[in-house]
Amino acid sequence: MKKNIFLIGHKSFVGASFKKNILKNKKNFNLSLLNSYFLEKDILSLNNEDFFKKYLSHYKKIDVILSCLHIHKDSLEDELNLNTNVYRNILHFAKFSKVKKIIYISSVNVSDRKINHYSYVKFQVENLIKKYNYFTIVRPSTVLKIDRNKRLFGGRDGSSFNLIEKLLKFNLPIPIIGNGKYLFTFCFLDNLSDFILLLLKNNILVNRKINFFSSKITHIIENYKN
Repeated sequence: MKKNIFLIGHKSFVGASFKKNILKNKKNFNLSLLNSYFLEKDILSLNNEDFFKKYLSHYKKIDVILSCLHIHKDSLEDELNLNTNVYRNILHFAKFSKVKKIIYISSVNVSDRKINHYSYVKFQVENLIKKYNYFTIVRPSTVLKIDRNKRLFGGRDGSSFNLIEKLLKFNLPIPIIGNGKYLFTFCFLDNLSDFILLLLKNNILVNRKINFFSSKITHIIENYKN
């Protein structure tokens, strides 16, 4: 029986790859996508029921929610409020619709300290996701892809790897990631997409947080493929 997948954030760098990979597996999945972006004013002002009616009520019989949604803002307060509110609404939808599992794309760059907006907000959203009965939190390292000219690009604006190259070239210190457990780490987008497909196909790594590095996780993907 096909699984019904609801992908939130399909236009992002990683989301577009997830979408492509899922659509190539039509024999296993039915894919639903958001018809329109959530308006920020609605995220902040609508209650759970009204938000559900406006944006989510027509998505029926969803088995798995896969979300890589993150809203970037200049201020920590704005970014935190928007992201925590939107995920409270997504969780309300999941519980109402009896969704079997939520897969949330987080980052190894998470921290309970307010040093970096993105790190702190990701940490707080993870705390919300962990309250759901069945979840998997995937924490990718910096996501890279090789373009047609065999150049690496990735990150929010495509410059993440370029930055590290410059730091190494000029012998500058490499920034500490998140809570300091990792220095700069990376994974490849194709490996991440294959891993997400694995999670969608199989009921594995439930209620777990997975730190995703290509060198660490590729053997798991190959074992399940075989």
